[in-house]
Amino acid sequence: VKIDTNYKQNYFGEVVPVGKRFSNKQGFTLVEVIVSITILSIIILTFSSIFLFTNNTANRNNEKLVAVHLAKATLESVKGNPSYYFVLTETGITPAEGFQIEDDGSIKISQIINDKDYEVRIKPSRDNDQKDLSLVHVLVETKLLDSNTPIMSKVEGYVNYAE
Repeated sequence: VKIDTNYKQNYFGEVVPVGKRFSNKQGFTLVEVIVSITILSIIILTFSSIFLFTNNTANRNNEKLVAVHLAKATLESVKGNPSYYFVLTETGITPAEGFQIEDDGSIKISQIINDKDYEVRIKPSRDNDQKDLSLVHVLVETKLLDSNTPIMSKVEGYVNYAE
């Protein structure tokens, strides 16, 4: 009788090839499961942190865009009706009725957009050359008040204001 040395009976009584004791068994070892869970956790954490970063960036960009458009819209509103915001007098420029002038010479307006509080400052100024041309230089600054990172926008232009 010839005995094949390539096969051997294992602990469970099965005949298996030598060197491949459990090759016909199904399932994973505990080490394989732990390694798989660890790799999967690292991948999920990486993608979730990328998602959170891009979401925060998108929110900040949206707030910046609101500030830019609010500044532009305010300047266009001043161009359309400058006497609503300020009046030219012999001594200079004074705020129109209902507006207070700030220490820096600006007119401050508060706006709430998308449940966020924005501060709008309108700073009109005029020199002799602009007076001869019936122009007023207007600087509009917007600022998001309740933000961790400073979000601001500035727009300037000239308003035709004939006396």
